[in-house]
Amino acid sequence: MGDKSLKKKYINALQVGERVNDYFVATGATLTPFRPESGKSGCFLRCTLSDRSGSLPAIMWEGGEDVFPRLQGNAIVRVLGTVGQYRGELQVVVDRLTTAVGSVDPSCFLPQAPRSRQEMEKELQIAIKKVQTEPLSWLLNDLFSDQSFYRHFIQAPAAKNVHHAYLGGLLEHTLETFCFATVVANRYPEYINRDLLFTGAILHDCGKIIEYEWEGLAFSLTDQGRLFGHLVLGAKLVEERIGRHSNFPVAIKQELIHMILSHHGTQEWGSPQPPKTINAFALHHVDYLSSELNHFQGLLDGASASASGLWTAMDWKLGRSVFRGFLTCDNAAAAREGED
Repeated sequence: MGDKSLKKKYINALQVGERVNDYFVATGATLTPFRPESGKSGCFLRCTLSDRSGSLPAIMWEGGEDVFPRLQGNAIVRVLGTVGQYRGELQVVVDRLTTAVGSVDPSCFLPQAPRSRQEMEKELQIAIKKVQTEPLSWLLNDLFSDQSFYRHFIQAPAAKNVHHAYLGGLLEHTLETFCFATVVANRYPEYINRDLLFTGAILHDCGKIIEYEWEGLAFSLTDQGRLFGHLVLGAKLVEERIGRHSNFPVAIKQELIHMILSHHGTQEWGSPQPPKTINAFALHHVDYLSSELNHFQGLLDGASASASGLWTAMDWKLGRSVFRGFLTCDNAAAAREGED
């Protein structure tokens, strides 16, 4: 694509009313018939545009049927249009869309974890070493000494969207979950099985290395991901690896598998059973805290582009707008200094 392929502006910097002339990954393209009362025939196009900073819905009122056949998979496209707003959220109204020709720089389109990968890998090794119970320590070392497992684990996103949806997101989310688990274990030492909770925190989302793929300039579900989901895939992966250990305690195996399968908390959220041990209950909540705080953080970070004043746009997941007007940590520190 030559020099013209260089991105000019990323999605997280776009504002309402701004003209767009840039490159994105287009995914999820669909054609929707116009309503009869519109007086128009044919269909309009909807898709999602993304780059490494985030994603936005896009709509193309004219010409969508012509470009739709070229938007299968994860296509790199050049978009000319305008940033609009629909139901409180940004969307791109596309005037013209063409597929890009030539090679692209993947770093422009796949979001990366904000933390250093090397720093997080060191933190992971420290976390693994904190597990002292022999069967669990063996399990973790056996898994993470597998180069294929390790490579996928440190690269994988934690989700397609919502939370930690970037390369290295699974690793970052795992470390956050482990950090919160440490606090819980220290607070309730007479009830929590420390090493079991730590192992669950490290492995609870390991099925995501099978659930997601990220080779095509966008995050997407694999066939196994669509069929089974990461809870079942993770439980199966861990159970198969435990099967290599002839003397692995049955009770520890059963509770660890239960923790992985129940960590979403309810059947409504995808767990076949709710947490039925205190370790599983703790894992669910530390996992939930990490995912929700990351989602909140992303909402606040992206608020300036899509909201006016001190409130963010309505967030579909939280079901609310978020107030941005309270003191930040830096401002709070400055306020305290002013009182001295």
